[in-house]
Amino acid sequence: MSGPKEAVWYFVHDPTPTRLDDLEHFASKQDTWLEKHGSFIKRYLGDKAFAAAIQARHRIDECISMGDPDTGFDAYGAAWQLFNELHQQAREEKQREDYNRHQEQFERQRTATKLLSECRALWEDAENQALLKRWVDPKKLQKLLTSLESTASGAPEEIQQEAMAWQKRFDQTLREATKAAQENTKAVQDCMPKLQAVLETLGKLNTDALDNMEKFNFRLYKKRLQQKAEDAFQEEDLPLLVRYIESLNNIATEYGQKVKTAEFRKATEVVRSALSKCGYSVSLRTEASGTTVLQATGFPFKSVDVEMNPGTEGMKLNVVDERGSHCVKDVQSLQTELARQGLCLKITDWGKGNPRTIEQRLNSNLTVGGLK
Repeated sequence: MSGPKEAVWYFVHDPTPTRLDDLEHFASKQDTWLEKHGSFIKRYLGDKAFAAAIQARHRIDECISMGDPDTGFDAYGAAWQLFNELHQQAREEKQREDYNRHQEQFERQRTATKLLSECRALWEDAENQALLKRWVDPKKLQKLLTSLESTASGAPEEIQQEAMAWQKRFDQTLREATKAAQENTKAVQDCMPKLQAVLETLGKLNTDALDNMEKFNFRLYKKRLQQKAEDAFQEEDLPLLVRYIESLNNIATEYGQKVKTAEFRKATEVVRSALSKCGYSVSLRTEASGTTVLQATGFPFKSVDVEMNPGTEGMKLNVVDERGSHCVKDVQSLQTELARQGLCLKITDWGKGNPRTIEQRLNSNLTVGGLK
């Protein structure tokens, strides 16, 4: 079985704990949101709607307890969608109640003074102001305020007519602001899969391969950007959210390459160490192309040449055994030693010989990365 061989290597890395920590951190923000808006939802939608929100939040805890971050992030996104829908419904219900209440007052009193008071109440309502200031042009708002103030002068009949006209303009402006808020909410929700995807990518990076300073910087950048993205999501600040998702993607690209470089460097060290522990005398050189070549010789009649290229997990092995009967065992011994050091080696091409026979022997004698 002497001759060229090809293989791939990869590290065993479980991203689940990191992703569960991220999920738990994110979910804590929903607790804050519920404390802030829960009473508002309960007041306008009732206990059943509030209970549904609590159940959606508890579903995330169940996934964390089961150690299932994939389902947990799906539940997390679904919970935010439900929270926003409930808040929007509660806000619409409040607007309907406000409208009905003012209409009833209008029908009962029908006086210019009362109608003007209703207009002022609509204008001064905190929820309305928050909605208008965010989604309506300041000049348009100033014009509405100026016209409301001017409505207070004139004969009662004129005040009544102007107040009714102002209320129509205000209602139309409020509907436009509500529509803009709904469209923004949908756009923010559409960003959630992108945010989850980049966090999943970051969570899967094998940062253990980096040196301590790089690892510290990565965790610092990741934590800061995650927090900013989370804040932007909660505030439904779409431009900021898009910017932070892009920044997280940039971090994923930058550190993905750094991890690959660090893994390659560590992999060459592990292969060299494994060859030495298998009884070989090992020399190493790096060619101009960047290819790392490890030449291992064993007493008396065998040798292993290993080629590894940065940027790829591929490995080429040239095993020479002049006795002709121990090639497979030599490779298996190397696999076993590499596995002990956390590096799996899977042979994808055994070269000359009977691959089926070799496959059967490996299947009966090997687990992933080494001997049973």
